[in-house]
Amino acid sequence: MTTKSLDIGCGASVPMRNPFNADEVYGVDVMEGLGPTIRQADLAIEPIPFPDEMFEFMTAHDFLEHLPRVVYAPHRRNSFVEFMNEAWRVLKPGGFFVSSTPCYPHPFAFMDPTHVNYVTEQTFLAYFDNVNRWGKIYGFNGAFAVRVNEVRNGSHLYVILQKVEVPGELPAPAPAQQPEPAAAPVAEPTPGAATPMFSIVIPTHDRPTLLQRTLASLAAQSCQDFNVVVVSDAPTAPPFDQLKALDQRYTYISRSGVAGPAASRNMGLSVADGQYVLFLDDDDIFLPGHLAELKKVLQRDRPELLFCDFQVQNEDRTAHPPKPMPGGQPVSVADVTPDSVYIRNRIPNSCVAYRRDVLQDLRNETDLVIYEDWDFLLAAMKGRKLVHHATDGVVIHKSLANAPENMRRGNTRDDKIVEVMLQLYRKHPAPNMETRLARQSLMAGAGVQLDLAYF
Repeated sequence: MTTKSLDIGCGASVPMRNPFNADEVYGVDVMEGLGPTIRQADLAIEPIPFPDEMFEFMTAHDFLEHLPRVVYAPHRRNSFVEFMNEAWRVLKPGGFFVSSTPCYPHPFAFMDPTHVNYVTEQTFLAYFDNVNRWGKIYGFNGAFAVRVNEVRNGSHLYVILQKVEVPGELPAPAPAQQPEPAAAPVAEPTPGAATPMFSIVIPTHDRPTLLQRTLASLAAQSCQDFNVVVVSDAPTAPPFDQLKALDQRYTYISRSGVAGPAASRNMGLSVADGQYVLFLDDDDIFLPGHLAELKKVLQRDRPELLFCDFQVQNEDRTAHPPKPMPGGQPVSVADVTPDSVYIRNRIPNSCVAYRRDVLQDLRNETDLVIYEDWDFLLAAMKGRKLVHHATDGVVIHKSLANAPENMRRGNTRDDKIVEVMLQLYRKHPAPNMETRLARQSLMAGAGVQLDLAYF
């Protein structure tokens, strides 16, 4: 299939912007004679000069700030709103619109005398999304799912919008109102709306090839009763093809701040609305029948915490795509008991299903260098039952111990392992004397001699 991208306000730049690597790229600019694939139009008063649903992708860099909100030509027109209608019109269903524009309150938004349209972090979330759609009171007749909405470099609002179906009409708020940020720590389902069985939270850090594989494994599930929340802490482009295969059942968040999976999991958890929450690392996958098998058990028994077996696949990530290596094997954790989790954790994070009410007041510890998933599991277990189910539909991919991705957070440093284990022992006291003795014995085996009172 031939893909097409449209660059709005492209000017005479060669080549035109094509971040999605589309097969064909077209442009629109107010200037004439720029080339055979660039059409001239004044988009303040004219439509985008291309047919309906022609493009998979559209870009507009440093353009929207030049588009007036209101013009009289000769009658009053809401040019910004009309342009957003046009963007929705020329995109194919599921198509993506990427915009980068100076935003309030940075001086860049105001210093150029041709800047006449001032946007904020709430503009697209409130007026042109598929939930609030406040722009409809001004004539907006489309709807976009806001996949990325963040300020970059302190000055520009960077958004990725995806064309979706227009939802049913809802009462419009007064124009002067502003949207309120969500305050609930864990999202609640919309009354009357179907709640998915699973919300799958995927933290990722600059590993696009691995993330694509993970998302493809979700699209291949025999049970599609889930949504996905991907949280990236690196400025990499989303894997649009794999996300599109999820049929609009995803949220992609590009966050700033300190890198690390704990903060990303927390952000994903804040918008997860499934009956059960699964954390899936960006280098792991679910086999096609995994979610169907879990759903059968979870619907029947409704456990608070369920964990399962898994498979290990070693791979060489210097090859693209990664090359499988010998040494993989199925791993059973059926002998894991709640007490043993207080000693050491053998359950991978991707193997635990958390009933969402269990997570209402829980968050991942962002100050831990490693083992934040173990800490999170221990916190969730307090006063609750941990249940095992014998299925191994999770595949944990492992690379060489000295691979760059294993060095990012000190994961290979033995001193950090002991240090953090002792920190968790202090934070989560042993439930009984047998567990205390087992902790002491384990540390003694690592050369750390401490009095029993320490455990």
